Parts: sequence; C-alpha cells; structure tokens
Amino acid sequence: MTSKATCLSCRHCPLELLPESDAKITFYRCPTCHRHFAQLPGRSLTERWGGSLSLVLYGTIFSQKPQADARRIASMFRNRESREQLARIVADIRHELANPSQPVRDIHGQSASEEDLRAFLTLVADLLTEEVKEDAVVQTLKGHASWVRCLAFRPDGQILASGSIDGSIKLWDPSRGHLLHTLTGHGGGVFALAWSPSGGLLVSGGQDSAIKLWDPQSGKLLRSLEGHGNAVRSLALGTDGQTLVSASTDQTVRLWDLQTGRLLLPFIDHPSPLYSVAMSPNHQIIVSGDEVGVIRLWHAHTRKLLRTLRGHSGKVLSLTMVEDGQFPISSTMLMSGSADRTMKWWGADDGRLISTFTGHTGAVRSVAFHPAWQTVISSSEDKTIKEWNLYGSQETIRTLPGHAGPVYSLAISPDSRFIASGSLSIKIWEKKR
Repeated sequence: MTSKATCLSCRHCPLELLPESDAKITFYRCPTCHRHFAQLPGRSLTERWGGSLSLVLYGTIFSQKPQADARRIASMFRNRESREQLARIVADIRHELANPSQPVRDIHGQSASEEDLRAFLTLVADLLTEEVKEDAVVQTLKGHASWVRCLAFRPDGQILASGSIDGSIKLWDPSRGHLLHTLTGHGGGVFALAWSPSGGLLVSGGQDSAIKLWDPQSGKLLRSLEGHGNAVRSLALGTDGQTLVSASTDQTVRLWDLQTGRLLLPFIDHPSPLYSVAMSPNHQIIVSGDEVGVIRLWHAHTRKLLRTLRGHSGKVLSLTMVEDGQFPISSTMLMSGSADRTMKWWGADDGRLISTFTGHTGAVRSVAFHPAWQTVISSSEDKTIKEWNLYGSQETIRTLPGHAGPVYSLAISPDSRFIASGSLSIKIWEKKR
C-alpha cells in the first residue's frame, strides 16, 4: 500500500506503508532503494535502517509501558514468522546487545537511555527465545532389531504400540520409556497398527498378508484375518470399534467386521498396488492411495467410486482424514504424503486440491494432524520431522532433525502432549505448547 510520503533519498518515490504501523508510529519502506523510515504524528519523516530489529527498537523509544509493549512486539513476530525466522531475530537482538551499532547509539541519544533500551531488547529476546526452543526428546526407545514402520498411541495415550520390519510389535509406556510387552506372530515386517476406541484391542497388518487382533493386556493373539494376497500396508479402524479397513499391495481394499472377523466388502477395482488407506469419521468414505500417486474416494457401503484425485507423482504413502468445523473450505480434510517428497491438502467434499506442502528432500512417509494445534506434522526419509502451518503460507514452523536414518512412522498422542517418531529407534518428543 503506497502513501503520500516520499523517500528522503529517492525524493519523489512514494513510500510503501508497512503493516507494523500503529497509532503511535508509522513505518514506511521505499520500493526503489529499500530504505526504511518512521514518522511520529506531527513530526518529520526520519530514516531508519530496515529489518525486524528496527521495529523492536522503535518499541522502546516511544513506549510508555515497556513490559506490555515487549509482549506485544514478541506476539507480533510470533504470529507472523516461522520458528527459523524467530531464531534469526533473536540472534540479531543478542548481537546488537553485545555489539551496539552506530544507528542504535543515535536512537539512544534521542529519546531513550541505553540502559532502558538494553533492558527492553533483552525482554523481547527472552520472550522470543521461549518460542524458538526445540521440542525436547523426553525418551528414546530402543529394542527393535530393524526399522520401525508404524506407531500408534492407545486412545488414552498411556501406551504406544510400535511395529517393525523385525516382525515384532512392542508396547511401551511413553512417559517412562518402559517396554511393557513384545508381541510376535507375524511372518514378516509389521507395516500398520490401529487401536480400538476403547483401547482393549490392537490390530496389526504385515508383510505376511495377515491382519492380526491382539489383547494388549496379556499380549495374546486373539484372531487372524485372512484374505489379502500380499502385504497389508495400511489400516483404518472406525470410531465404532467394529469396522476395519485394510489396504494391500494385492491391489485391494477390504472392509472387515472385527466382532466376527468376517470380510464384509472387497474393493477390487484398483489397477495398482495400494500403500495407504483412511476412513472418514462418519464411516461414509474410504480413501485409498496407490503406487502411481492416485488417490481414490469410495462410498463405504455401496463401493461406488466417488472421485479420483491426481496430483502426486509417486506412491501415496500416508493418508489421514479429519472433520473439523474450523475448516473454512471443506468440512472433511484429506492430507496425503507421497514418495514425490510433497504433502497435499485436499477438500474431501469436492476433491479440490487446496495446497501443496514442499520442503522435505525425501519421501514423505507419514502425515498426522491434531485439531488442538491446527498444524500438520510429517516425517520423511530425509531423516526429519516437520511441523507446518496449515492455513495461510503453508510454511514450515519447525524441523526436528534428531534421527540418524529415515523416519518411517509418526504418531501424535491423544492429549496432544507427545509426538512419537520411528526410525531404527523411537523418539518421544514433548510438544512445545
């Protein structure tokens, strides 16, 4: 937005009005020479150097309530910037405190003592430092002999289940890091896990094409569901606790009744092996992702193909569906992660592609969403976990780089306290609030 003020250097070039302006002070930037200016009501235009630090410094010059204004300025940056950008702002402030620049000394002499200015800058830096602290790894769980390919928290958050290429399932106390049970019975790697809503049943799918039902208290195998002709790569369990959906590289999705173990419906019209599946919270829609990057939405009861979503150029490795009244575009959100290194956000109601998230340098193996955060978490073969802004710029909020190998699996605790990530080991991150 241009203003009536003109650049003191370029003379007749109209200045851009910056959004940080308020009733106390107006900020400008010259679109030609990129110099920054400030102006108090009734006073002449003054040149100041640009960047985030200058906005912080102005806050103390004209501040009558330093504590409140420091919080206001910190809040402004927190809402506008990514964690990486916040870290750079903090570094700029710390550097200025250690090595005052001549422009800052000029400001000191105008309307604020150096002591007051340094106190103000320290307060802002301290407030922002709280925002740039990395999420802490509270536990590292070791015990699997190979890659951890799936993770699932019990609905009460008290137990974390992990499945590995070593063929075992392990149950952990995520808070204390204790191993509770090791479940064996699959004839190959375990690729998928799902808990019943009550937490009284754990379901697993594996390379041996079997689906197994376990009693998590005793570790006893209750039943095996046979029917798939190849590896079971993904599971989705309905909120009714009775309906299970499975997806396999045999090119089928199957719908099961867990109480009887009976196969209800097979969805066989897939031309490619399947790697991911999800079910809408109302049990009406089943979504499948295949080897060539195609996502299909099916009616759960009629098996009718509702729509086909194309956009990924690699295997669709992860799907998640969420209903939330806060979504402005679609009542049901679909998130997909792919071997093409991207995530995509779709409106499940109409199949519209809303956003594409880029930033991972390896296949996106797992995608998770928690309504309490309104952010998306992803894990990748690039050895990182990323958290993303869901709305607006879709930029990375933070990157968690703690694993030494590909991060194949991811889970968020129901109470939104922990993030669990699986590679050769499992890390439990305490989510910063």
